[in-house]
Amino acid sequence: MVLSGNLYGEIPSKILNIGENQAEEALIWWKEQFGDDFYLEVMRHNQEDENRVNKTLIEFSKKHDVKLIATNNTYYLNKEDANAHDILLCVKDGEKQATPIGRGRG
Repeated sequence: MVLSGNLYGEIPSKILNIGENQAEEALIWWKEQFGDDFYLEVMRHNQEDENRVNKTLIEFSKKHDVKLIATNNTYYLNKEDANAHDILLCVKDGEKQATPIGRGRG
């Protein structure tokens, strides 16, 4: 199974930054490489860029007979793991957990 990726994937990124024709060319290349194992990935967070990309991906899906798959980012499985994930984000961003969210964090 091969997914087209979120907004940073080749096809969505081309829709947003280069053009739909180039994005469609990329889709055709991916479909030729992976056939029925290739899926166009959509996420729904009601963000402007995401809504624009999803509309185009749905059109591409119908036009090129490529299946859609709905995904979402998952960073941990259990609620009790949220603190460990927060610590990793703080290390990545050079922040302290004591920093209030919105003041350099989150």
